[in-house]
Amino acid sequence: MNRNLLILIVAVTATFVISFVAFSTLKVEPEGPLKDVVEKILVNFKMKHCEWINVIREHGFDYHKALEECEVDLNSTVVAFSEALATASFVAAILGTLMFWNKRLSFVMIGVALLLFLGTAPFEMILEHMELGLILFLISMMIIVEYLNESGVLGWITVKLVKASKFQPLRFVAILGFLSWIMAALVDEVTSIVFVTRVVISIASMLELNPIPLVIYSVMATNIGSSATMIGNPIGIYIALQSGKSFEDFLEWATPGSLLALLTLLPIALVWLSKTGLFKKLREKGSMISLDEWSALGISSELYEAYKSGKLTGKEAEEVEAALKRFKRGWAFFIAVLLLIAFHTPLSGALNQFLAYLYAAMSVGSEVSIHAEVPPDALLVFSPVVVAAILMFTHEEPRRLVEKGVEWWTLLFFMFLFAIASALSYTGVTDKMAYSLVQMVGGLTFESTVTLAITIAVVSAVVSAFLDNMPVVVALSPVVKTLIEVGLPGGEVLWWALLYGSTMGGNMTLIGSTANIVALGILERHGRTVKFWDWFKVGVVVVALTLGVALASLLFHASLVYHQ
Repeated sequence: MNRNLLILIVAVTATFVISFVAFSTLKVEPEGPLKDVVEKILVNFKMKHCEWINVIREHGFDYHKALEECEVDLNSTVVAFSEALATASFVAAILGTLMFWNKRLSFVMIGVALLLFLGTAPFEMILEHMELGLILFLISMMIIVEYLNESGVLGWITVKLVKASKFQPLRFVAILGFLSWIMAALVDEVTSIVFVTRVVISIASMLELNPIPLVIYSVMATNIGSSATMIGNPIGIYIALQSGKSFEDFLEWATPGSLLALLTLLPIALVWLSKTGLFKKLREKGSMISLDEWSALGISSELYEAYKSGKLTGKEAEEVEAALKRFKRGWAFFIAVLLLIAFHTPLSGALNQFLAYLYAAMSVGSEVSIHAEVPPDALLVFSPVVVAAILMFTHEEPRRLVEKGVEWWTLLFFMFLFAIASALSYTGVTDKMAYSLVQMVGGLTFESTVTLAITIAVVSAVVSAFLDNMPVVVALSPVVKTLIEVGLPGGEVLWWALLYGSTMGGNMTLIGSTANIVALGILERHGRTVKFWDWFKVGVVVVALTLGVALASLLFHASLVYHQ
């Protein structure tokens, strides 16, 4: 038997046994000063399993008698057994991903099947928690980004901004960091780092420098930028859909801390990069660096200028005109999807008002108009769907956009991972975690919220440094939900702490995020290899300072809003 597979089986078996003993021993009892909090946790658990209680509660009837009739007990041995199975399945998926990276999809699929066949989670819940809304959003955005790549929009932006530095040392480092940050925030971290890394390697080659330090700096700025908006990273959209946060909420709560983290990264980068000889080379050879932003469109600056002045005719003129048409269309689609996502909440309100007026106008006499409302989440998900649909309709080869742009392997992994994580909530694992955290901090106070925010940020950062950040977020999200539901003051802050920790923590190691791995792959194709220690000794300092600053700004903001 494969040694790694044997280790995995032993580890999962040990996890099951330890979890069963731990969950059987841990009793969630409504007593002491936290009695009311614990009762809320127990009620929430019963409502997950006896859904008819929710119906009674929603209609304003007394549901306490119904709670007594619901025989599900969070402290029972049967529930502890289910919790141990759910925990073991989740650990199996995570360890399987780490030990068999190229076969990780098999492990999450088997994990979901085991949960289903062992009766740990119901079939309907598994399907419901595969987060089809998030998957549709990501598919649509991947199609749009592929078109932006094809039309030259992203490449043009990258080169144009880098050239704006005029290759003066301080300005160059600042603009490169901002470029990586803003591209990640507005597109996504992987697409951003592909373009930035290529330009950085090209510049380093012209300067006769090792590109590795510049690439690491760009990746770190990219990971920080991915926390600035809901579209910078898949976990941003996941958190938005789980918490109901809008684009404006991200701008208010996530963007300031992310920007301060970038400003914290800048002086670290200046000190570090100055030791690589970058500044000296920029002063000596900066004026000789030649970059052409129009090459991203498949044309040259000379051709573009000749076309503008009317000197081009025939086939060349047609090619330039076609490239510019694709370029302008790419900008139109890019701006459209950004605006729709940014204003999805007010647009949802306006659309519902219009529908109410429309159906009321169609009603005859005493007829009651019946129509479905369009919640903000629906508009958030389907805005890129509509843009992608129009884009594909106008494209010559729409199938190629889908086949080349959509990362089906990653999306399938996410779907099954979400389903496994949902079992942690359904079986009560996350309820017991929330109970333990409340006991640890000693009650529901704003000071407890601060402690929990720091704990969640640090834990998610450390784990994300060695593991994909999505499993961390899907495991902790139900815990955050439970803490908010039981009345933790300013508990919404925990969402932002989770976002900061899981994105910025990726800067600690070279395997900490997808952007890191993509950049390393590009470097390897150019004959460059990054050692773990070379990255880690910079990464641990960067994470400590940038995450610390982001958290400090978040908690200061929270104290102004929530702390009376």
